[in-house]
Amino acid sequence: MPMSCSLRDDNLGKTCSKRGRIPVRSVPSDDKGATTTTTTSSAASLPPAEKLLALLSAAPDRGVYGLPSEQKQAILLAIAELEKLEDEDAEGSSISGRLPALAGRWRVLFSTVTITGSRRVKLGLKTAVSIKDLIQEIDPETATASSEVAFELRFLGGGGKGSLRLEAGFAISGRDHPRRVDISLRSAALTPPALDSLLGQHMELLLSIFNPEGWLETTFADERLRVGRDDKGRVFVLERVV
Repeated sequence: MPMSCSLRDDNLGKTCSKRGRIPVRSVPSDDKGATTTTTTSSAASLPPAEKLLALLSAAPDRGVYGLPSEQKQAILLAIAELEKLEDEDAEGSSISGRLPALAGRWRVLFSTVTITGSRRVKLGLKTAVSIKDLIQEIDPETATASSEVAFELRFLGGGGKGSLRLEAGFAISGRDHPRRVDISLRSAALTPPALDSLLGQHMELLLSIFNPEGWLETTFADERLRVGRDDKGRVFVLERVV
């Protein structure tokens, strides 16, 4: 997440205003294909931002455990449609002009970062631990960004909580890439001790998933949503936390 989690995002006011989540028709749990088809078809006529939010409302766990190919493709197409609205030549489209608007906290709604197969088993994400939230915070004044992966520790009866916190610095990449920042990881830590004892031995694996180092380009931003793409080919959709 980048910060793959962090600056890999942005917002500016441009095309959307007062967007709400679109309710999705409830269907039996054994009919997931029908859910995807229904949501995709009902979202087709919506404006780009509303369409994306409608599709994401039907994507469990922010897509982190994988999605059916049809559902994922529909989301990626909706993201690309939203990105087309971004005018690179408009005033403020460069990251330097946007930084003040990017300050604050953002929640990851979707990313193409996935934790499946042996990686999910090794991290206990099927039995002992669950990911509850992914938050990013940007401070333009100090050129720092932090990301927090919030966990729930199931083995403590659902009452245990912990987090992986990543601190990073960023710098604008330059004229050739006006919407891009270069990110360097400064620290990573697991808390509390119960989570560290469980996942600390797998810190290298965790960082291979969540380390934001590299570059992040903001491909869409308005007052509510931001979309970012990084040097690893990953895509992120975030919503401002208010």
